[in-house]
Amino acid sequence: ATTAKALELLFSGPGVSATYRNVWPGWYNVGGYVLNDAGVMLSGYDGKREAYDLAPLVGVRFEDTAGGFLEFDLLGDFRNRSLLSIVTRCMGSDRENDGSMAWQMGHCAAGRLTSTFGIPRPAQHLLIGFAGPFREGQNWVLFRLQDHPVHSEFTYAFGTQNKTN
Repeated sequence: ATTAKALELLFSGPGVSATYRNVWPGWYNVGGYVLNDAGVMLSGYDGKREAYDLAPLVGVRFEDTAGGFLEFDLLGDFRNRSLLSIVTRCMGSDRENDGSMAWQMGHCAAGRLTSTFGIPRPAQHLLIGFAGPFREGQNWVLFRLQDHPVHSEFTYAFGTQNKTN
């Protein structure tokens, strides 16, 4: 197991928000933080934090307001990289699900599940850019956190087709 040096908030947002869906530019580009007029990050606001772009990570935790969570240790080349770096390395400019093998299997397996609570069917690996059997252009998730979607939508994932989670 990996011992964290420090925990840092990378992103916060309401699950139902259409702003932070899979094609939100903030997942793929530097900046876009919530700042005041003096350029200081505002706490208590939704959105991406500077640590998403810059913090070298050894693991990542996805958590909801009900207390459910999944923790993943990052694998090999994904360790000591920022989440932005991981996402851009995995996704490149691909934002349209064409049903290819990359979409079916996930663009990258970036982490291994180490701990979970309150999330049914937790995924054993953190997959970036995953659509599974679905072939509609925007029907995919940026962070797959759960195995076997129900119907055509993932019930627990971040950066989904229509909303944050």
